[in-house]
Amino acid sequence: MTPSIFYPLNTFIRKAMPVLSLKRLLLCFCLCVHNLPGLAAEMPGPDDVLIASSLIASTGSPSPGSTTTLAILMEPQGEWHGYWKQPGDVGLPATFTWHLPDDVTVGAPAYPLPQMLLIEGLMNHVYEHPYALLVDLTLDDDLPDGTPLPIRVDMQYLACRYDACVPEHASLETTLHVGDGHQLPDVAARFASWRQALPRPLAAPASFDVEGDLLRLRVPLPASVSIQDPHLFSATRGAIDNAAPQRIKRRGDELIVETRAGAQIADAFQATLKLSDSLGLDIGAKRGSPTSVPDGEGERARRHQP
Repeated sequence: MTPSIFYPLNTFIRKAMPVLSLKRLLLCFCLCVHNLPGLAAEMPGPDDVLIASSLIASTGSPSPGSTTTLAILMEPQGEWHGYWKQPGDVGLPATFTWHLPDDVTVGAPAYPLPQMLLIEGLMNHVYEHPYALLVDLTLDDDLPDGTPLPIRVDMQYLACRYDACVPEHASLETTLHVGDGHQLPDVAARFASWRQALPRPLAAPASFDVEGDLLRLRVPLPASVSIQDPHLFSATRGAIDNAAPQRIKRRGDELIVETRAGAQIADAFQATLKLSDSLGLDIGAKRGSPTSVPDGEGERARRHQP
């Protein structure tokens, strides 16, 4: 065995991911040991960084009472990939521990559209290219001008390729100063491109029903909105069978997704519906009757088409 690989994985799972099903533990373990004896010379060294990361602020001088944005930029190296917030059949989501001044709070990271990666019948929700997680940073109203704001985030995440997974960690930090919220044009352009990669929230809930092992999801979407290579990513674990085929069709102003229901389907779940490589919708689905298209939803979706 290779202790430098097995021990960190055990530590990562025990400390960062304490609640895992036996099936997922076994799947992660199998990925980490698959073909290991023949790949020892090709495995990364202890000092190799497989997914480089950096913390970038949209402004170095956020104003009191404002909400600004931080980007955690993740850059997979070579054949390695990172994971979406719900990694699929294999993998683990990243964890974040923030260290902030008392007058500052952060929200949950917003993830861009993921990619599908099917390996030996297991569906992975991944990023094989650089991607940015966006986090809202909110300041209290009464912070004096010039106050330094040291920001640090400790991350634990999994870097994988087709034959192996390696747990990684990073500690990223920056110091902001309370000011007028000025943004540099090149930084503003980068954040605009990262925001463009985020799914848009669907104003009305989708609906679904289950017949046997078939789940049928109905998403209100005007017929005028074009789609290309659509796919449903469930953000709720166990709602659907991630690797099952998906049949997607249109019926008037509804998009119908049919796939195999998961083992833990409840009366509601969260998902991201990819409409194209550059357009997705974050949806909340409830068990029940179809939902009509909300006013203005078609225009919003059309505006975001590439």
